[in-house]
Amino acid sequence: MGDELRDLLRPPPLHDHRIPLTPPAHPRFALDVAPPQIEILQRYATASRCGFNFANAFFLAHDDMWQRGRDTLMAAGMERGEATTKAPMVKRPGRDRAQAFWRETRGQQFTGPLREGQERRPAFVWWERVNNRAYYTAFEDAAVAWQNHMESRCGRRAGARVGRPVFMAKGRCRESFRLVHNVKKPEIRFTGPRRLRIPGGGGQSAFTVRLHQKATRLIGLIEDGTATITSLTVSRHAHRWYASVLCTVRQNIPEQATRRQRAAGRVGADLGVTNRLALTDPLTLHRGGVPLTLIEKPQVVSNTERKLVRAQRQMARRHIKGAKQQSAG
Repeated sequence: MGDELRDLLRPPPLHDHRIPLTPPAHPRFALDVAPPQIEILQRYATASRCGFNFANAFFLAHDDMWQRGRDTLMAAGMERGEATTKAPMVKRPGRDRAQAFWRETRGQQFTGPLREGQERRPAFVWWERVNNRAYYTAFEDAAVAWQNHMESRCGRRAGARVGRPVFMAKGRCRESFRLVHNVKKPEIRFTGPRRLRIPGGGGQSAFTVRLHQKATRLIGLIEDGTATITSLTVSRHAHRWYASVLCTVRQNIPEQATRRQRAAGRVGADLGVTNRLALTDPLTLHRGGVPLTLIEKPQVVSNTERKLVRAQRQMARRHIKGAKQQSAG
């Protein structure tokens, strides 16, 4: 990216304020965890997954209750649109109601017949020896997913229709959990250039994991008061565990444009999803280059190329009726 584009993307002249951004250093750190720590991270991830499924089932039960009332009216001969409007109202629960229901039922045991030699045990054991924020944030994620679904179903959300949130199956979803940082009691902190402290709870003491790369720049911003940790997300990709530290960074934005910016003039810019940047007038990013109006987003292009390669492999393995040559795969 040339100097012209950097000057163009510089924020407009505003006063100093706080902007939520990922840290300018490494927003994601690869972890060098020991086998006992891997067991702890997997327990936290399991609690997050089970917490999401618990809240999802709670919201799903209320939605099924409303749909049964609508289906009863439709069975009586009422049109779908009218039945949707006149169906008995069911109060939609939120995250707080799901948490309250969880606190009421977590000590109950399974009911029903038992096998020979089997003892009754509590219905939910995944919350033990886990920081409670690991599954409280999952409750919040489930509530946001259901809110997006309801707004899409009612027509208040633009774009593609959002279906019902599905349950997270063990072994088929990414292992991850998110912990919200408490500014008054900073439990998530760096204890060294390559040491990150993860809080404990429920009988599990806090532990420190080692980072593969140094977090010196981020630690410097935190010590200077420029950056404040907001949350921590730990996830597993293949055999590697990663920690993403989300921070609020304080930036000093200049109140007026630079001399170079004033000499270059003004160009309207629009940040998008498909294209990284769309300009009103053609702009040359480097000497000898071609003036550009649309600047592609490499991430979208690479993701599309991977999908194309996967689709081509699937097509090569399929049997085509009437073809003389077939793949041996």
